Amino acid sequence: MWCTELRSVYFKSDTSPKVFENNFAHCHPKLTFYYPEEYKANWPETLNGIPCRPWNPEKSANRLSEEPEKTEEQRESFSP
Repeated sequence: MWCTELRSVYFKSDTSPKVFENNFAHCHPKLTFYYPEEYKANWPETLNGIPCRPWNPEKSANRLSEEPEKTEEQRESFSP
């Protein structure tokens, strides 16, 4: 509740959790729940009005482990 910048919640569950109406009250209007894409048949399109979308944990893990490319300005301004 009151996590006004919360935009994403990632679940590893094969089924949707019980989400009560006030659990995510006053969060960011674009809040989205994500679940592993292989469980799409087990998840609803929304939970208490919050959209549910599939995601691929393996692809996300690979992307997160890669360091993003820095701009020239970022490289020049970095001083350890």
